[in-house]
Amino acid sequence: GIGMVGVRGATHFGCAGHHALRAVEHAMIGLVTANCGGQRIARPPGGAVAMLGTNPLSVAAPAGRYPPFVLDMSTTAAPTGRVRQAAREGRAVPEGVLSADDGAAVTDPAAFDEGRAHLLWLGGGAGQYKGFGLGIAVEVLSAVVSGAGLGAHPDAFRGDGGPGGRDDDIGFFAAAIAPGALRAGADDDADVLFGALLGCPPTDPAEPVRYPGWHEYQRARRRRRHGVPLGADLYRELRDVAASHGVPAPAVLERS
Repeated sequence: GIGMVGVRGATHFGCAGHHALRAVEHAMIGLVTANCGGQRIARPPGGAVAMLGTNPLSVAAPAGRYPPFVLDMSTTAAPTGRVRQAAREGRAVPEGVLSADDGAAVTDPAAFDEGRAHLLWLGGGAGQYKGFGLGIAVEVLSAVVSGAGLGAHPDAFRGDGGPGGRDDDIGFFAAAIAPGALRAGADDDADVLFGALLGCPPTDPAEPVRYPGWHEYQRARRRRRHGVPLGADLYRELRDVAASHGVPAPAVLERS
């Protein structure tokens, strides 16, 4: 009831949750991890050199009659794309995402690409070793298993300590688990599990308890029905890429 694949020589595969959900379509549990190949973005706690990537992981599972469970996360406090999006929109990032070399919190997202701040691990402060440990676990599954490029490598010591390297020779780890092949009743237990979480009495009646994947499922339904909102700059960029490859770009449904 289990299948596993390791991949090397890859490039960025986008949203890890998308691939984990492919197992759910077959009533299976999906587990997907990816390292960043030779690209180094985050430093070990206490280290002065970037050694690992954002190293995302995703677990997706059927949830009975409820929307699928989808955990999709970077092991750093935020993915680089979210930091850069905040910079484009002129928004600050919360404390615990970026840090200066002296350990001071940085909330200006532009500081990351300007080399004035580095990305912290998930958990920040006292919890950073958990995010760092998860990042290493992803590196082991994605690169050591498959033979892909290692982020943590002596080559990292040749630079200035900041983010560097190329995001090529990325490694993936993908597993699909069919609990129904192990025993009867797994589907019923999943229904009870996620139904109980949704039924948990909330501390604020206006904010009911939800689990990872629930909001994304509802949002995806709305987007399929009404379209995906894009900023004008991003739409123009996508349109230009489509034109360069001879692919028709989606029409604009409405302008805000």
